[in-house]
Amino acid sequence: MKHFTSALFLVASFGLFGQNCTQPFISEYLEGSSNNKALEIVNPSSSPLNMSIYSISSFNNGNTSPTNTFQFPNITLPANGVYVIANGNADPSILSVSDTTSGVTWFNGDDAIVLFKNTDTLDIIGVVGTDPGTSWVVGSGATKEFTLVRKTTVQTGQTNWAIGAGEWDVSPQNTFTYLGSHSSACGGSGGGGGGGGPTYYPARSISQIRGINGSGVADSLGSKAAISGVVFTPDFFGSTGYQIHIDDGTGGIMIYSTNDVDSYASTQGDSIHVFGEVAQYNGLLEFVPDSIYLIAQGATQPTATTVTALNENTESQLITLQCVTLVDPNQWTQSGSGFNVELTDGTNNYWMRIDDVCDWYAYAAPTGYQNVTGVGGQYDPSSPYDSGYQIFPRDLADIVACTIGLEEPTDRVLEAYPNPASSILTIQLPQGSLTTIQLINALGQVVARTESLKDQVTMNVEGLNSGLYIVRLTTGDDQRSMRVVIQH
Repeated sequence: MKHFTSALFLVASFGLFGQNCTQPFISEYLEGSSNNKALEIVNPSSSPLNMSIYSISSFNNGNTSPTNTFQFPNITLPANGVYVIANGNADPSILSVSDTTSGVTWFNGDDAIVLFKNTDTLDIIGVVGTDPGTSWVVGSGATKEFTLVRKTTVQTGQTNWAIGAGEWDVSPQNTFTYLGSHSSACGGSGGGGGGGGPTYYPARSISQIRGINGSGVADSLGSKAAISGVVFTPDFFGSTGYQIHIDDGTGGIMIYSTNDVDSYASTQGDSIHVFGEVAQYNGLLEFVPDSIYLIAQGATQPTATTVTALNENTESQLITLQCVTLVDPNQWTQSGSGFNVELTDGTNNYWMRIDDVCDWYAYAAPTGYQNVTGVGGQYDPSSPYDSGYQIFPRDLADIVACTIGLEEPTDRVLEAYPNPASSILTIQLPQGSLTTIQLINALGQVVARTESLKDQVTMNVEGLNSGLYIVRLTTGDDQRSMRVVIQH
């Protein structure tokens, strides 16, 4: 920690002095009875402010070295927001509007308080290196046994206590009602009544705000946070506002707003930093932004994960359903703001939403079996919110013919019939050679296997699920495959 005299204060802070509404300052000083002590710091600027480079120290009993120091954590204080530091044994009404507790609040009226940006001095209460005996005079009160609230005309910190002592409104000891919010000429709202809890944006990973209770309601509903991630979907809103999904490697979430924020125009591959509040709509977790900052463009987007079920774990994740087909092509209506179609892989059924922003909206329904990639969604209008899961393709490349990773040779004719089969599947084999026959489902799992020297073999498929399968024949070093459909 920097050692200095009071004369050095003015030198260190010269470059910062007079820059109104740009740097935080001390907005309230509470020196109450017993342990009822607190400090409030305001961000007077019109932009969120990362507080990790700021600290506040007490210099007790005339010391020129800090007695206690509070280093602000890596948090973002919103425009005109406040951060309250309280004594850990303070009255519950103080603690209820405090963001943290710290030993820096062990002051008794004759102890100087200094707010720093790195090693530069931004604001002071009292004079470092001076013990006034009992307290310093402030208007009709003092730094002992009074509550001091910065006047609304103050727009920046003050390093000259001779001037700073006149910048406070004075209230009787144990006046707690102003703590938690601050009004100034820089902006902001509310003079009294407290802030009702933290007013900063704690940095969170997406996984930290994705928890739900037994009814499917978000645990963090209504809480503020600062998150980052890469945009991996188009803007499904399609006009003013946002309906985009971001992923930070720990999870994904929808950024939702009916209005544009900070002139941000979304593009897939944008790396963004978002300040806002956790919300939920029909079971879908959302993040409503107050501010959006573009960090970089062209960032690596997440890789899709293959799944066999749509649930809470797939919500706002990039996922793939393998080898699915439409249950009813007539559901492909190309109408409204989007339409829902049911898919099946023969074992499981899924709902796919074709949004009018997706290119597929203008195309005819795909036929046959497809691999479908998209972002997981949910629409469940009633509690408990545990159903209504969907997949949203993003563009034409998200729906492609299913191959299950196997190439079907074009120069070798294989025979398997009937195709589709419901009970018995007959497979024609090379004559006179030992051939291994494998039947592989859409997940790549071998569900039946046999060997034969005959020129054909039959398989009972009656107990298998309906769906697309691969017949793979291996004769010596030769391997070939073909698709078959089992349909009951």
